[in-house]
Amino acid sequence: MEIRWLEDFIALARTRHFSRAADEQNVTQPTFSRRIKLLEEEMGVTLVNRQTLPLSLTPAGDEFLLLCEQVTDRVRLTRYRVQEISAGQKRRIMVAAPQSLLGQFLPEWLATTGWQARVQPYLRATGWVASDYFQALQHGECDLAICYWPMGRCDLDIDTSSCTYRVIGHERLIPVTGVDDHSAPRALLPGSRQQPLPWLAYPQRGLLGSAVTAHLARLPQSLVRAGDSRWDVPMELRLYRHQSQHHGELDAFWSELPHFRTY
Repeated sequence: MEIRWLEDFIALARTRHFSRAADEQNVTQPTFSRRIKLLEEEMGVTLVNRQTLPLSLTPAGDEFLLLCEQVTDRVRLTRYRVQEISAGQKRRIMVAAPQSLLGQFLPEWLATTGWQARVQPYLRATGWVASDYFQALQHGECDLAICYWPMGRCDLDIDTSSCTYRVIGHERLIPVTGVDDHSAPRALLPGSRQQPLPWLAYPQRGLLGSAVTAHLARLPQSLVRAGDSRWDVPMELRLYRHQSQHHGELDAFWSELPHFRTY
């Protein structure tokens, strides 16, 4: 099986059209179709439902697409790192972090370490949920991951046993609401069954959603005032690495962290 076959399949899944996908891959349609067929023969299953318009993936094809994306990402990242080594450059440390931490926290925190030039944000991770970070660490897609983590008890379906972490900051989730024409809050917690409050929900698989749900479950039912500090959800900012991933720059950075820890 060739990597370009996986790239072909990703292109086909994106365009849902053999001709357009072939154009993207700079091959003729017969050649492209033959490579997709060889891929299906190699896997021993039908990956593409050719009876729909536009075409669709079979359940096996949907699962295989995820694998293709993971493998091609790892190949791309490995190619980049090998080229850096070949050029005599020090390998950069790839750190994954939520979008909310990239603008201010990450640059300011890195400035305290003196490693700004050697640590590179992994921008593909900005839309990930928590489990995605740990899968990426396991597969070597990134070297480090910064995650919000609930300080209170919270049942999370995430296996972190193969990772180690340092606490590099603290944060709080604070419920907020817009104001009306009189500068008064439009909504006050907790609301009621007759007048439930609108709210912006987190993804079901997201860590923050689980943390909020667990925190709300611990609040007493006899609330006399909404929106006070009891509704704040305390969080740690944790920097994770996978115990099996090692290279000189990463190990050096990790060993220096205790000297810069300010929390």
